[in-house]
Amino acid sequence: MSIFLWSLLKERLPCSLLVKNRIPNVSPDYQFCRERETLRHAFFDCPRASLIWFHSPTNLRSTFLQGASAMDCRVELTEFLLKHNVGEELIQTTAFICWGIWKCRNLLLFNGQQQSFLEVLSLANSFQGIFLSKLLLLPLRHLYTWLPLLMLGSPSVACAQSKF
Repeated sequence: MSIFLWSLLKERLPCSLLVKNRIPNVSPDYQFCRERETLRHAFFDCPRASLIWFHSPTNLRSTFLQGASAMDCRVELTEFLLKHNVGEELIQTTAFICWGIWKCRNLLLFNGQQQSFLEVLSLANSFQGIFLSKLLLLPLRHLYTWLPLLMLGSPSVACAQSKF
């Protein structure tokens, strides 16, 4: 999870558009919707990602995010949640939803398996539960390395029921 989050923060996850720069015969299209696959598109702009976010505990309408990149959107989301004092668990949930979106994208790309938005959310939720139960078993010094990654900086505009 930490490598995934670091790669997301640094915009280094191998989306089709980035891979195409190194391997010219790779299609830049996203498997779910046939739009250009950027990280922002895969995590927030794709109609499938929008459906996942809307039905998640955040009730996010991801089309309202203003960030230019996936990281900008993630920071914007975290700042918004912090501003509305929703609690760390919901902020952490957003990291696991991103992981679930990426995991299911890879299942389709490499195994031809498509999952519903409910399966993505269920996967993210179960992984978060497993992760948090294991986190409680770690010595305290290890918690300080994981918690900032799960918080992922801080996001601003887009999420609460008051706007949506």
